[in-house]
Amino acid sequence: MLPVRLSIVTVTLLLLTSLSAARGEYRVTSPAGDLPTRIDHARGSAILPNGRVVKPHGSYVFTAPHPYGLALTSDGMTAVTVNSGVRPFSFTVVEGVGSAAHG
Repeated sequence: MLPVRLSIVTVTLLLLTSLSAARGEYRVTSPAGDLPTRIDHARGSAILPNGRVVKPHGSYVFTAPHPYGLALTSDGMTAVTVNSGVRPFSFTVVEGVGSAAHG
């Protein structure tokens, strides 16, 4: 009976040791590392406040601050954004939007 108890104690100690060794330090880092939130015009990407890096798929157009509305013409070639930036309120007209998709 003593060898059975000894083997149970040995297995238990081994399990506890392996669990404590597996705990280790767990680190979570953002994809941007220590880089600050910013828009990188040269690379066409931006770092969000949560550390994620976003890059648009395809081309992009700069508009006035805070675009909140978008309309597309029926032929898909012109887009208009309505912007609620700091002064004055404005809209941006982007022509030739669908040209890349059509040819």
